[in-house]
Amino acid sequence: MRTAVVLLLLAGLAPAAPVPKAVKAKRPDAEVFVGEWHTHVTESNGVPMSKAVWTFDEDLTMWSKSGGGPGQGTKWVIKIDAEKSPKEIDIGPDYKGIYEFDGDDIRILYASGTRPPALDPAKGYYTVLRRVEKK
Repeated sequence: MRTAVVLLLLAGLAPAAPVPKAVKAKRPDAEVFVGEWHTHVTESNGVPMSKAVWTFDEDLTMWSKSGGGPGQGTKWVIKIDAEKSPKEIDIGPDYKGIYEFDGDDIRILYASGTRPPALDPAKGYYTVLRRVEKK
């Protein structure tokens, strides 16, 4: 009996097993964003814009790079709300948008100031992100 009590007490002091990533993930949409993406389509109010590479880290800090050399680009802090319908994305303090997953792509529409109500490419900055495959 005494041995059982000692074992129970020692078990309470043992470090807990790591929580599986699937259980720990409170923001599954955020995990999809992590990585490097090409802007497969990028338009402003229906007018094509130059392509870029968007790279998201685990904290949803995003680097946008269009051309230029290594280390160049723009840093943005991204916030998403996957519980809203349509799903919401904020890019930095000034751009409000919405997003949806389309197969393996992410479709995003954002505008300065006012959040677009629907994914209409003619109503703001429209981007389709396609994941960069690792070689």
